[in-house]
Amino acid sequence: EYDGELGLKPAPNYRFLTASGCYAVGGIDDKDDLQSLLKAFSGLDFSSDEVSGVMAVTAGVLSLGNLDFAAAGEGSTVSGGAVADVARLWGVSDEALRKAVTVRTIEVRGTTTEIPLKAAEAPETAAAFAMTTYRVLFDWLVTRINQVLEGPRGKFIGILDIFGFEIFEINAFEQLCINYCNEKLQQLLN
Repeated sequence: EYDGELGLKPAPNYRFLTASGCYAVGGIDDKDDLQSLLKAFSGLDFSSDEVSGVMAVTAGVLSLGNLDFAAAGEGSTVSGGAVADVARLWGVSDEALRKAVTVRTIEVRGTTTEIPLKAAEAPETAAAFAMTTYRVLFDWLVTRINQVLEGPRGKFIGILDIFGFEIFEINAFEQLCINYCNEKLQQLLN
């Protein structure tokens, strides 16, 4: 349902997924899981705009891993279709996204300085950008779900998964995300 809207490609086309070798797991039906997720969103009174936003942010995070960087003078440039994909999904200009992942901006006492990132630094910045975006989305989802479930006695939902993704041969971005998620949930529950 969201493939056409989001412009998603098959999972092996995303570096964040192929780095860990995790894009096909036996016994897991992604289409069925998506339908379950959409039913859960509906049951929690998420609007269609909220669901579309969650999907677009998630697809954008996935696409950030596909940015291609090259040296350009003292800095770097970013090219490839992933730039346009992320910019479209997040509703920002290509130029704003390019600047966000190739330039470090520092403000000191009202003076803004822009420092070009070297080609070796830019992919790390893009990965950090992806992780931060994922964190903000996760925090928003927890807050939004708790708002929906809040009753007269202030009930909330908390989930703690301590097992992680043991089924991966190599743990990379996905394991980092689940570990971060677990730490945030543990903080919330404690």
